[in-house]
Amino acid sequence: MPTDLSLDIRTLAFIATLSAVMQGVLLAILWRTAPRSAATLLWAGGGILLALGLVCLAFRYVLPDAVTIVLANVAIAGSHGLFLLGIERYCGRSYSFTCVAVVLAASLTAFVVFGLVAPDTALRVVAISLALSLFAGASGWWLWHRDQEVRSPIDRLMALMFTAHAAFHFFRGGYTLLLERDIGDFMAASSIHALAFIDIVALSFASGIGFAVMTISGLHRSLERELAARKRLFSILAHDLRAPFGGLVNLTDLIQVAFTKDCKDEVQDLAAKLSEEARVVLALLDDLLVWGHAEIKEGMPLAELLDLATVVDSAVASQSAKASEKDITIRNALAVTSAYGVRRHAEMILRNLISNALKFSRPGSQITITSSRQSGQVVVSVIDEGIGLVPAGAEASGGDTGSRRGTAGEGGAGLGLILCRELCRHDGQRVWLSENPGGGMTGSFTLYASAPDR
Repeated sequence: MPTDLSLDIRTLAFIATLSAVMQGVLLAILWRTAPRSAATLLWAGGGILLALGLVCLAFRYVLPDAVTIVLANVAIAGSHGLFLLGIERYCGRSYSFTCVAVVLAASLTAFVVFGLVAPDTALRVVAISLALSLFAGASGWWLWHRDQEVRSPIDRLMALMFTAHAAFHFFRGGYTLLLERDIGDFMAASSIHALAFIDIVALSFASGIGFAVMTISGLHRSLERELAARKRLFSILAHDLRAPFGGLVNLTDLIQVAFTKDCKDEVQDLAAKLSEEARVVLALLDDLLVWGHAEIKEGMPLAELLDLATVVDSAVASQSAKASEKDITIRNALAVTSAYGVRRHAEMILRNLISNALKFSRPGSQITITSSRQSGQVVVSVIDEGIGLVPAGAEASGGDTGSRRGTAGEGGAGLGLILCRELCRHDGQRVWLSENPGGGMTGSFTLYASAPDR
């Protein structure tokens, strides 16, 4: 009887190996033919590593114990670690390399000790079962709690599959520890360990199909998003940028006329206006590049720790000429000096809020930049003493200045703030304008107070 069971387990190991190889090859082909998704590459690597571990395990008593015990189990555990990292990337989270490395290091230690130093088959089973249940449980958790706006039915099915996989191996570890401590020959052990290979076969087959569907669905969403972004970009180029460039052409024509009439003062004034208009157009183009990169690039941008003083200095420096022209002082009154966000996005949003405040501020007034912690976020605000949100009654959550003229006759269509709102939506944040009780308005946006789970 033990001989038959040994053959069954070894046969199941080879079947599981073939399933894992098919999974790895399928996902590797998808990664090569589709845009190079990090998630797909990690899943393909996990399938190949799982196949390697199962091959080593199937050659028990043929190859050395260091291969069939240590390398085999570490490879199997590592494959699940790669699955988890791929799922984190797929869900738009930052990688938990440290957690994966700690679990693998602990597993390696257990397999060396209980495989080579003080052999104990039961404790080896417990070690691999615990590692697989931790990785699979975390995978199921992140898939199930993915952003509801993008979570698909296949995400939920995969979450349930990984959760069931984790539950089985947790049960297997507990069963072995409590009821089967006398395992002598793993390849001739009880049926629960044969079921473990059937579970691996099912996981390899189902996850291979699931990961492939998730990759294709992600590619479809990416293409739709890119197409929408390109249409929006073309619309902006065709309409919103035409007026500023038309203004530049008109100014150059006026300069030519004034130059032929030898009107030096008029040429100087027109040249100054031309320089200001060119700076506005350049800033708008910079905003479009930042927005376009965020819209077209696959996946959510990763937040980093920002020194808000540096972000403020950069934004203020870009608006210093405009502030000098209107004799407006910009005061840095940050109470919170660090937050988490995307640097280029934060700089663009703050630059637009300062530009908006300068546009509607009275000459000789002051603009104050503050920051505070509110409900787990950092709110950065630009407070001016200008004409406020006119007409009255603009919504505080999304008040817009539109195409209103500034206090010195400055024009604009409010496109910069529209792009800022879309960037904040992309980053999971907010930007808004609100009326100040004492006059003027406040432009605010949010950043993460701590590193986000993304």
